[in-house]
Amino acid sequence: MTTRHPLRDALRALRETTPNLRTRDAAQRLGVGEAALVALDSGGSATRLRADCATVLEALPTLGRVMALTRNEAIVSEVDGTYAPPHFEGHAGQVVGEGIDLRVFPRVWRHAWAVRTETPRGTLRSVQVFDASGDAVHKVYLRGDESVGRFEDLAARLAHEDQGPDETFAAAPSRTPERPDEAIDRAGLLEAWRALRDTHDFHPMLGRFGVSRTQALRLAEGHFAERLPADSLRALLDGAASSQTAIMVFVGNPGVIQIRSGAVKRVVDLDGWLNVLDRGFNLHVHTASVVDAWRVRKPSHGRTVTSLELFDAQGTNVALVFGQREDGAWDPPAWRALIDGLPSRAAPVAAG
Repeated sequence: MTTRHPLRDALRALRETTPNLRTRDAAQRLGVGEAALVALDSGGSATRLRADCATVLEALPTLGRVMALTRNEAIVSEVDGTYAPPHFEGHAGQVVGEGIDLRVFPRVWRHAWAVRTETPRGTLRSVQVFDASGDAVHKVYLRGDESVGRFEDLAARLAHEDQGPDETFAAAPSRTPERPDEAIDRAGLLEAWRALRDTHDFHPMLGRFGVSRTQALRLAEGHFAERLPADSLRALLDGAASSQTAIMVFVGNPGVIQIRSGAVKRVVDLDGWLNVLDRGFNLHVHTASVVDAWRVRKPSHGRTVTSLELFDAQGTNVALVFGQREDGAWDPPAWRALIDGLPSRAAPVAAG
């Protein structure tokens, strides 16, 4: 018999009125992190795992072909492929497998479960990882029954000694307020931007000047950044699909960035979501949650790399899109035609 639990009772009552509610949406309505609801089934349909990043990632290649899911508040990326063993250096790591390409930040990986979910089509098995506040970082779904035994072996090998329904979660971190634009060394920022040798040096540059990403774009507007309409991704995806231009789509959260490279084919609008529905790759964009778009140029190895950057209402970067670079080329002509063809929009006029 299942022991009574206040959160379980609240979840049961919610699902009686809204039976098809996803766990993430149910958690938001109940005012808890998604992981708090997963934890309720620990020792039953969910197995709490030892959740350090290396332990989880080193076990995933045994599952064979799977679907990797990474999301933030605005965008979901789903990619089919296989995991390769991870490689770690400093505060970050990477996984570069067949189809699955990740950049990971281990300090964010704090809770994990092997989850078995009953659906009309059978049991859906997944490995789900969450941050300290219980928000999802990364999920891995089995694609077929041939890996069920390996999934159960992974769950048994990584099982945590505590399989109770309660879990301690931290409060979500507060957002660091931006410094006033007038307090930033804008000339120094632009000079450092101009001197970039590699796109990977961009984030450290922001830290040196104490600016957020959106603040840096504002300060570089007219030099390295241009405002675009918030719905620019739609035009870009349509153009990429019609021309079969290969693109790289980066979707992430503080714990992982998932990268998908290649062409897209089927672009569909449905119920407020912009979707790519291709074999082996699905992208779901909640269009109302994307409020800013920028065309951004960065020097790299003597060339220029141009990207589309998307942001939500809080100024969080929810996606980056680049042209797929091959054989040492940067900004292939087909990509440059697509990204340069997006119309810009004027900066908002300051009040007063």
